Order: sequence, then C-alpha cells, then structure tokens
Amino acid sequence: MAEELNKNLQVSELDFDSIKASLKSYLQGQELFKDYNFEGSGLNYLLDVLAYNTHYQSFYANMVANEMFLDTAIKRDSVVSIAKHLGYTPNSIRSPYAIVNITNNSSFSLEAGRAFTASVSGESYTFVTKENITSKLSGSQHVAENVKIYEGEFSTLSFVVNNNNRNQKFILPENTDTSTLTVRVTNSITDSTGFSTKWQLASNLNEIKNTDKVYHLQETDNGRFEIYFGDNIVGAKPADRNVIICQFVITRNPDANGIGRNDTTLRRSFSLEGFVVQTVAASAGGSSPESIRSIKYNAPRNYQAQDRAVTQNDFATMVIRDFPDIETAIVWDGQDKDPPEYGKVFIALKPKVGLSLDTPTKQSIIESIKRNRSIVSIVPEILDPDPLYLLFDVRVVFDQSRTTQTPNGIRSLAITQIRNYVDQDLEKFDGDLYYSKLIGLVDEISDSVVGTELKLRLQKYLSPTINTTTNYSLNFNNEVFHPNDGYQTPVLSSTGFDYKDDTNTVFRGFLEDDGSGALRIYKLDTFGNRVIVYSNAGSIDYKKGRITLINFRPVAIEGSVIKITVLPKNQNIYANENQLLTLDITDSEALQVVAITTLQEKNMQLNNRITGNGSIITGL
Repeated sequence: MAEELNKNLQVSELDFDSIKASLKSYLQGQELFKDYNFEGSGLNYLLDVLAYNTHYQSFYANMVANEMFLDTAIKRDSVVSIAKHLGYTPNSIRSPYAIVNITNNSSFSLEAGRAFTASVSGESYTFVTKENITSKLSGSQHVAENVKIYEGEFSTLSFVVNNNNRNQKFILPENTDTSTLTVRVTNSITDSTGFSTKWQLASNLNEIKNTDKVYHLQETDNGRFEIYFGDNIVGAKPADRNVIICQFVITRNPDANGIGRNDTTLRRSFSLEGFVVQTVAASAGGSSPESIRSIKYNAPRNYQAQDRAVTQNDFATMVIRDFPDIETAIVWDGQDKDPPEYGKVFIALKPKVGLSLDTPTKQSIIESIKRNRSIVSIVPEILDPDPLYLLFDVRVVFDQSRTTQTPNGIRSLAITQIRNYVDQDLEKFDGDLYYSKLIGLVDEISDSVVGTELKLRLQKYLSPTINTTTNYSLNFNNEVFHPNDGYQTPVLSSTGFDYKDDTNTVFRGFLEDDGSGALRIYKLDTFGNRVIVYSNAGSIDYKKGRITLINFRPVAIEGSVIKITVLPKNQNIYANENQLLTLDITDSEALQVVAITTLQEKNMQLNNRITGNGSIITGL
C-alpha cells in the first residue's frame, strides 16, 4: 500500500527543495531504485537537473498566468496589452506648457514651431508653439493672447501609405507628447490636397462612421506610440500612396514645471527676439509616461465610465486620464454641500506641481467635461484644494546599545519617514492620517527604537484683506479639543498681526479662544502678560472645527498669512471634500523631532519625580 502511494508524484510543489524531495520519494518507491543511495550517487545530480527544470517550468507557468491579469501583471507590455482590451490607452510623456501673451509694435504672425527661450538657475529651456499665431490690435499694440508654448522641439514626420505592405506601422519617435499630436493626410507627395483637414483622435467607436477621418493611438512594446486608421467600415482608411503627416512636440525635460512663476515686467521668464513675452500661466503639466500603477488604477475605471461623466467616479477618472498633470481628484454632489447646491457637481483637483491649477487649465477641464460627456442639467465647478497643515512634535526613544546611529541619525531617519508618509499617503483627497500607522512607521526606522511619542496640532492659513472689515470662516473639519465649557487653557492660537484698539492705537495682536466658544484678541504687556483687547472677535465651533471671525480688520500681518493653530480632540485626522492634509516644509516649526536614548529617558523620568526639596515622590 505504501508502495502505491510513493508512485504518485506531487505536482503542486513550486519550491526547488520540495520538488527534489518529491522526485526522490517517487524513485525510492520504485522497485528498480529502492535500494539506491540518492545522496551519494550520480542520481543526486540527475535529481538536481530534474528539479531545476521542473522549478523553471513552474516559475514560467506562474509568470505567464500572472501576466494574463491586470492585477498581477508586472511587465509594462502585459499591463498595456490588457488595458487595450478595456479600451484604455496610457498617457505618453507630457511636455510642460506655459500660457503667454506676445506683444509687438506692429502686426505679426508666428509659424508653428517658433522657439522661445527660458533660463532658470543657469539651465536653459526651449519652448515652442504648435500652431500658427496671428496678432490682433489691442489699443496701440499688436497682441497674441493666451498662446500655449510647449517645452521641447516641434517636429514633423511623414509616412507614405503602402497598402501592399500588411506589416506597415506608423511609429512616433521616443518622447513624443501625443497630446500635441496633429495628423493630416494628403493625396500624395506631389499633391498636398487634404493638408488643411485635421484627422481627429477616435474616442467612442459606436459613433464613428465609415467616412469619418479619425485615427487611433496605441502604445507599442518598446514604449513608443503607434497611430493606425480605420478600415472604411469604422473610420476612413487612407488610400495607397497617400501621405500621412504627423506634427508633434518632443519634450526634452518633462520636469520643467513652474517656469514663469516669478515673471515680472522687469525680468521676463520667456523671451523671443523682437517681442515682449508676458507670462499668463507658469509652465505646468509636464510628466513622465503613465506608470504601471496608474494604468492598473485607471483602465478599469475608464471602462466603467465609458467616456461619459455620469457618476462621481466617472468625473474623477476622466479628468485624471485626460489631464496627466493632475495628481489626485475628488468629486461630490452639490446636494452634499452645506448648504446644498442642487444641479452642481464639485470637482477638487490637485496638480502634481503646486497646490492649485491656473485659470486657463481649469477652464479647459470644464469645457472637456461639458463637451458631449456630462449630463446637460449638471454644472461642473472646479475647486482648489483646501490645505490643512499638520504640525508634528515627535520624541523618539532608542536603545543606543543596539545601533551605531547617533541621536541626530535617528532624528534624520524619523524626519524622512514622516515626510514620506505625508507625501505618499496624505497629500491626496481622502488621504486620512491614522495615528497608529504613523507611530508604527516611525518605530520601524530602526530596530533600536523602543518607543515614539507624537503630539499633533492642526493649522490653517488666513490671508485677510488689509485695512478692510470682513468676516472670515475657516473649516478644520475635525473636532477641536474641548473637555468642558470654561476650559482655562486656550486650544486656539495664532501668529501676530497689527490691529487697532478703540482709541485707534496700533498694537500687536493675537487670537485665542476663551474656552466657551468665543474668540478674542489679546496683546502682551511689557511683562509678557496677556491683555484682552476684544473679547468677542468671533466664535469657534469645537464640535465641527469651524472658526468664524467677525468684522476682522488687521492693518498689517507677519509675512503673507496669519497662521491659526488648534489642538485636535482625536488622534486620527480626516480630510473631507476638497481638504488636503499636508506639511509646510518651509515652516521650521512644522516638524519638530527629538531623539533621545533610553538612559536619557530614565534620567528625565527620575528628575520629573523629584520634588523641590529633593525628596522623591513615591507611588507614581
């Protein structure tokens, strides 16, 4: 009976040692080999070969199975191929673009491909137009307004159609920004008829007729993009000897975002000889080709949306797909707002660079949504992210006998870990902070860490209108610490601002709460004591985390904003609607980290237990 069992090979094993043991067990169960020494004979080497071969075949079969499904595929070619079945084309590399006004004393025309230069930190960039530009008279000047210029090189590539070659492909060069692609088809190399007509990128196949001049786009195996055409059934097919003319921008530096932010009349960011170039919107939108992770996320959602913006997820998926410089998006119905705004859908967008989009980009997104994609009665509105700044006060205790790291080394590791957590988990909509997860991440920076203590505060920035009486409202959207009415220690504080008292005397003021829901403005006397000047400057709703300032009229502020800080009630912090949890890396007080050894911790605890007369308090 035992011999019968040994005659069956275990075919489910994937581990090399297990495969070899299974083969050995099988051979030992055979009459011919039962007395062989498998450890000390040549059969041991043969078993190794068989086990290796079986292991390789199992690994290969496992990889083939993995690459067949979007969730488990690893190779980019596999992910792109599966996404193609869902009707999704990954985004190519994107060229940063800026919007400028071009001015001259006389009328002018600029041909497509005209080069503009920019220089930042000693590095030079070239931006080009992709359309012909013609000026219009504005007052005494001739101006071309809202001209898009793209970083890189404007290029033209032509193909002669050969319908006898079934393997003919129309492949675009590496680093082509397909969003800038223009496709035209002319009769022949000697007949330019048809050049004035642009062929459009196909979208919804159900709406394409046999005469529609559309082209399709797909990513090839080597990461470059290929254009192809219809078959005269779904879309027109170019005739033999027709010439396909492709014009596009090849980007050289997709990370050249932000050029033009410091544009002034005395120092222009972009230059074109003989012209004045004024920046309307700084360069933005540059990005690398869509990542595998992004394709896996967007392809199924794009398939669900079917190129229509009906549900909330449809809106978000479509915007992220069509505008790759958008890092994260969130959508909610107007009926969910407080108060409700029926008939609207609100879209909050965060770009990959900075916190807000420029006005032309917002308008472009809204037009894209409205154009044949959204329900007629729904009005989309784009909102900027509402940043909620986090202030961390961290103490890390570590055992110095278990590491070669110094306290400064442990501190640096903790700072890096917290910043990475904010960048990867929080700086996106619905990115909530979970206290236990953050503590766990800090504990993991070194095996020597024995404990982490973290205190958290929340901060909002207020940009008041100077010398103007106005009401302001700030929403933390998280409950503020308030153990009871009349709690003596203020849980709200602010940076300083200049204010006038009832005698019109200017003083340096600060905000705080009175523990019962009222906000007050105080100043410091010569001894550093608080003196309440106005006891009813507004209110704080501790439960909702909402602050209201009434008739607030500062005459000057420190820096560009007033920073208002509160102590949250809960350890977990949640981002609601367009709120975004973030860290102001320019604020030296935003991330305070101290690393101490276990010995220092024990000494501190001991000192805390010693009373003023030197005796030790017991029982604590």
